[in-house]
Amino acid sequence: MKKGFKFSLFAIFICLVLLFSSASVLAEDAGIQCGGGGCGESSCDQDGDGYSPGNLGWYMAWYCDWSGYEPGDCDDEDGYTYPGAPEQCGNDEDDDCDGQVDENCAVCGNGIVEPGEECETPNTDTCDATCNYKDLSCVEAKDLGILTGSISGGNAQVVNDAFQSYEISLAVYEKYDETYKNQVLFDSDTKIVSAGDSSSFSVDLPDCNYQIDLVCGEVLESLDCDIADPCRYDHKKIDWEHNNDHGYCGAPKEFTLIAHKIVCEEESDLPNWGDGGPEISSTTAEDYVDSHPGCDFEQGWDFQYAPQSASNPGDNTGESSSWTTFGPTDSSGMTSTTVSDMNSLWVREVWENEYLSFSGVGGSDISAEFYCYIDTLNYDNYDKITNTENGGMYYCIGFNVLEEEPYCGDGIINQPSEECDPPSGSSTQCGGFSCLSDCTCEEEPDPYCGDGIVNQPSEECDDNNNQDGDGCSSICLVECENEVLISFNDLLAGTVVDDEYSAYMTVAAENNKAGHPDKAIIFDSDNPTGGDPDLGTPNQDFGGPGIGEGGESGEPGQNDQYLHNVLIIAEDDIDNDNDGLVDDPDDESRGGKLYFNFNQDVDVETLKILDIEDNNGHVKVYDSSDNIIDTVNLQNLGDNSLQDIIVNSDDVRKMTIKFAGSGAVDDIKICADPEEPVCGDGIVEGSEECDDNNNQDGDGCSSECIVEYCGDSIVQAGLGEECDPPTYPGASSQCGGFSCLSDCTCEEGCPDMDISYADADLDQNNSLNAEWTVGTNDCDTTTEMYIFVVDDNSEVIGQWNGTASLEEASIDLSGEVPISFPLSVLYYLYCEDYTECVIGVGEEPYYTTQISNNAVPEFSTIGIVLTVLIAGLGIALIIKKRT
Repeated sequence: MKKGFKFSLFAIFICLVLLFSSASVLAEDAGIQCGGGGCGESSCDQDGDGYSPGNLGWYMAWYCDWSGYEPGDCDDEDGYTYPGAPEQCGNDEDDDCDGQVDENCAVCGNGIVEPGEECETPNTDTCDATCNYKDLSCVEAKDLGILTGSISGGNAQVVNDAFQSYEISLAVYEKYDETYKNQVLFDSDTKIVSAGDSSSFSVDLPDCNYQIDLVCGEVLESLDCDIADPCRYDHKKIDWEHNNDHGYCGAPKEFTLIAHKIVCEEESDLPNWGDGGPEISSTTAEDYVDSHPGCDFEQGWDFQYAPQSASNPGDNTGESSSWTTFGPTDSSGMTSTTVSDMNSLWVREVWENEYLSFSGVGGSDISAEFYCYIDTLNYDNYDKITNTENGGMYYCIGFNVLEEEPYCGDGIINQPSEECDPPSGSSTQCGGFSCLSDCTCEEEPDPYCGDGIVNQPSEECDDNNNQDGDGCSSICLVECENEVLISFNDLLAGTVVDDEYSAYMTVAAENNKAGHPDKAIIFDSDNPTGGDPDLGTPNQDFGGPGIGEGGESGEPGQNDQYLHNVLIIAEDDIDNDNDGLVDDPDDESRGGKLYFNFNQDVDVETLKILDIEDNNGHVKVYDSSDNIIDTVNLQNLGDNSLQDIIVNSDDVRKMTIKFAGSGAVDDIKICADPEEPVCGDGIVEGSEECDDNNNQDGDGCSSECIVEYCGDSIVQAGLGEECDPPTYPGASSQCGGFSCLSDCTCEEGCPDMDISYADADLDQNNSLNAEWTVGTNDCDTTTEMYIFVVDDNSEVIGQWNGTASLEEASIDLSGEVPISFPLSVLYYLYCEDYTECVIGVGEEPYYTTQISNNAVPEFSTIGIVLTVLIAGLGIALIIKKRT
């Protein structure tokens, strides 16, 4: 290296040293504090924010810049102040060193919501001092009116105009009284309602008094407490309702439901209220019938009701098993029932298919009609009664007409296209061929009973014939071992039938004609009475007295059998000769119903029906729970017609036959299961000792068919018994203390005596002092009392009569102990027989019954035992020393 170059490098080094030295001196001259090592980087950035002061000289500025610091810090003692720093609003400083103070800052309270602000009304209910929303509780928001809500029935609506979400609840409580602790939570609904949002709530309401609360927060399970919060809602409530219109929960509420049935001749007579009608009141039905001559009240109609939760079983249906049936209507077309504990309920009628059907909600006014209380809308069979009151009365009316339009299946050949009716399997109208669904006859026969093959669901057997009595019946059913045919031929014409067949059933009737008797009577079809030859059998074509086209030869209802007695509904019950029989039997032309109530489950097989000339008749069978098993419609075959009705139903407890007009029934064939003998049927069988045709006690044959007799411990007053069993010679409580004699009558005379004595003692002279009381309840006469003194051999050696004192006497009783007996007799007794009654204590034969508190009365060393001998003349007290 050249010397000149080396010198140059050295000169540069010397200059740099001088430069830094002078910079340090100059910095100190400028007042900049340097550390113990002189000025350094801390002189460039005292507040540690990475910026050097803006007031440095060029030499120090150059140094700080050379050291990596940004220049321009306008306050090197504040780490939050430097070029480009965020402007901190409200501190009155130039935080970003741009020469301006608080530029672009929001001003709280200037009426403008600026960045960083949520509100512009500082220090108010909802806005704090920094113009931000306050954190409000649900109750505070409710009290300020920015959280609102209302209740309507079981529904509620809440609007949240606050700035945060809240938990809201709707709760309903059953009220058992007005005490909070007795209010029970019934239903609730809880939701979170967001800020600026709204929400709906819903609960079910009970059928009794209730309190419903719309509140802040959770639902309380119990209100059982004595302070307001948190046991009850109080200030947390947004809205509430109290309902006291339905009675306290648990309290019984009863009201009356009254229904009428009106049937009109023409559909045009019906009211057509389905689009709105009057409230149904106590006079609505009667007023309507009075103003419409073509309408009348209908007897024998049933109705049903169910709670508000029940669904509609169908407008055009009969009884529903889940609904409660009431009825039938009486001759004034009315029936009623008492309903308990229902605030709201549905009501319907039991529709019958021979009447016009309901067209339903929104249907045509060519319809059956049913209305209740204020529900007079729609042509349906499903009307509601709401807000019932205890003791209230609520009315319903059903309107209808008979369905008269002919149709295939109505059981009558009444249209040009019909060859048969109703459609069936083997039909006599088709000569054994089937009647098809269009009421025309099939060309080829279906299987039929009697073809020798079990090939139909209804067949239990088929023995290639249609005869009864061979094990397989004429309708192909297995014949039972205990088949019973009730033909009524054992009774006289005019007999009123009720319990004559009590071994199997009882019979009752209901007359459709108001004022006519509800009685079933016997009619002799061999000798028709009442001017009614259409009830004669057989028809004249077959040599009988019957007159009517329906029973003529070749007709579907040809009447070719001698039925003899048949059962009818009586037109009258006149009995002028007082022989217990209706004088001139005739059937009721308006029809009615016959009721057969069986005393056990039976199989109803067949029966015969005579003289059906009206539509709408039927046979119904019911089980033991009164549920319908089956319905068989009666065919209108005309005057004097005869038809066989095949029921073939098992486990039947009740059968009803409805006649729309004239009609009779005969030959009811049932199969009764073999059971124990029926006590009271007049037949001694099985374990029965007797059977006097009744179920009464006290007539010699008990209600259990056991022979009643004296000695069976049962007092049979009807047999002249006064007591049972006999107790002679002992006393009987049934005879008031007298004996019950061997013929179960009470002994006449005195009952058992009531004998007592006071404490007795011997004085120093061995004198016995004792007071005796001898009494009875109902002696008619009295006599003197005798006291006898006897020795050990029962020999009388002293006697006292009447009421005088027994004089002192010396009696030789094993040791010659003298005893005196001063006695006072308070009552007298007279008895008529010679029964001996022992009342003392001691040895046989006299002393068996104790009358003292001690086992053996002891008087000093002497024991006294007593016996009363009841003799014809009176009572003897026998006193004896015990040795």
